[in-house]
Amino acid sequence: MPFDYQPLRGPDSIRLLNIHSAGQESDQLICSLEPAQLGECRYEALSYVWGNAQARKAIICNDGIISITENCYRALRSLTARRITPTSSHLRLWVDAICINQSDSQERSSQVLLLPRIFESATAVIAWLG
Repeated sequence: MPFDYQPLRGPDSIRLLNIHSAGQESDQLICSLEPAQLGECRYEALSYVWGNAQARKAIICNDGIISITENCYRALRSLTARRITPTSSHLRLWVDAICINQSDSQERSSQVLLLPRIFESATAVIAWLG
């Protein structure tokens, strides 16, 4: 079933992606989205080229499915392969295509206005060139 985005809670609200498990390359990415207040949370921001919008992959998020571009998927796979270990069980990211409800034009517009603060507040910005 498709992922059901819950409304953001206020003007400084964002969503953060927690990747809990990546498993083998053939396994689904298992994730959850959580609401957060900008400036009150720790996360890394992922910057990447969306790539071909028609080439899609699915991730499991809060028991729903989110369709993302293949390039975004490859970036997440690469990060989780390097960063999720027995001592670090999840990765917390802000990823525009996932953390912003792309079907809601009002939310998209308000979140775009927050982009400078989102990237400034991140503990690191990861640039994925593909």
